[in-house]
Amino acid sequence: MSVRLILFNQFKMLSLLDKESEISYNYYMDILVQGIRKKYPIVLEAVDTKTEEVSEEVSDELDLLLDIFNKVQRSVNMMDSGMQKHLKENYHIDFDGFDYKNEIEKPYFTYYCFLRRYYSSNLPTENRSHDKLSLAHYREMIRTYLSSEYTGLLNARQVADICIPVGGEQTILNHSVFNIKDEESMMVSEDKAYQED
Repeated sequence: MSVRLILFNQFKMLSLLDKESEISYNYYMDILVQGIRKKYPIVLEAVDTKTEEVSEEVSDELDLLLDIFNKVQRSVNMMDSGMQKHLKENYHIDFDGFDYKNEIEKPYFTYYCFLRRYYSSNLPTENRSHDKLSLAHYREMIRTYLSSEYTGLLNARQVADICIPVGGEQTILNHSVFNIKDEESMMVSEDKAYQED
């Protein structure tokens, strides 16, 4: 009974926070209130205990990446219209998100969805085209950014150095993928996973 009450309270709070899923949460609450044992597995599926936790390393890496994209976008918006057009056409200056089907990117996708729900005003503009970058591309951007120690707004050359050129995506995948926490450990399996997609 106490577990049912705890779960009910959790779903009640979620229904207030997430209006899009309110009907589902009400369904789960009805199952708990009525004590319909046959439907308990449905309630437990909603509480996804199989999902791995998002590590602090993943959160830190994504926070840094989003800060970089925000800085790039703020910098580009301060440039004249001709340079803005050039950079937008030739470089990935908008954030491309993550592939939730890719096991390597899944925790990044989970954390990004969390940020979108609660901190959407602080996130960079997203790319809506079909051309997507992967975690390997993002890590290359982070490596370049950290090695240059940029401060303040970026100039056009710095934006071009940091961002992945449009059409040059495969070149990055052909190089070794760097883990920003340990560049000496090459993530070969991750590199292969991206090349197979």
